[in-house]
Amino acid sequence: MGGSDRNHSLAEFAPAGAKKTESLFGRNSFLPENPAIAASVEAFARGAQRRCDPDRPGARRSGSGSKISNFHTHTIYCDGKDTPRELAEEALRLGCPALGFSGHSYTAYDPDCCMSPEGTAAYRREVLALREEYAGKLDIRLGLEQDYYSELPREEYDYLIGSVHAVKKNGEYVIVDWSRDMLLKGVEKLYGGDIYAFAEDYFRLVGDLWERTRCRIVGHFDLLTKFNEDGTLLDETHPRYLRAAGEALDRLLEAPVLFEINTGAMARGYRTMPYPGSVLRRAIARKGGTFILSSDCHRKEQLLYGLADQLNQPYERVEEAP
Repeated sequence: MGGSDRNHSLAEFAPAGAKKTESLFGRNSFLPENPAIAASVEAFARGAQRRCDPDRPGARRSGSGSKISNFHTHTIYCDGKDTPRELAEEALRLGCPALGFSGHSYTAYDPDCCMSPEGTAAYRREVLALREEYAGKLDIRLGLEQDYYSELPREEYDYLIGSVHAVKKNGEYVIVDWSRDMLLKGVEKLYGGDIYAFAEDYFRLVGDLWERTRCRIVGHFDLLTKFNEDGTLLDETHPRYLRAAGEALDRLLEAPVLFEINTGAMARGYRTMPYPGSVLRRAIARKGGTFILSSDCHRKEQLLYGLADQLNQPYERVEEAP
């Protein structure tokens, strides 16, 4: 985390000996020069691409027996599909040492996907009761995914995940992860179609997450790339994009936060690799950041989706719990 590292351009964190590719990864991705390795990576990506949304044909279950825990877990109290008890039972079945629940904090701009104030109280009661019931079998943590625009919670939580799901401009919200069309329409209306101006505002909020929420975990650092699998939404190696992301990263590295390796969009068929993207992920690691594995679970069958694969990255420091 030394000051000299902060002066490097994020572009240097592209894999050594890599080249840009028009492959399945999109035009702004990198593949190794070695044809055999590149083919292997491409085959992995094609397999990952078939991992669809839980409500679409072909959805896959998470792995089992890996002693991995997940602390980004949604329930029926927000936009998840399962009760806290059902998720706790799945965590036991998979052999998880711990399970952290992290319902979406109430957001007036998008009330359909978050917990209501009344639902938040019920969520807290149920999770705290399960903690007592499962004591000695499963370490249950009570967390909250704290949206940038939500009021700060008055109650105590074991940890907060700080996330940016929308950008407010001129009194209107551009929701980052609802749909590609909605995102583009918002950028056109409020930014004159300048996707990089939008990215600059997005990362400005991300950089402010710890100051605003005192979160322990930074959620899906580059969520705005959810619909950029083909590289046509924006160029993730563009100087303006990398500068904005780098400034956010430098601010967060001064705070006691963990960065998610988040496989949620993979489980739901939007991405073939986790958040953050490879260039940003290498930058976080190089600059001294620490990661935590996260499935951003919305369905019990995907509680540990893709997490075991992420343990084998030699350049990363991964904490087991927040």
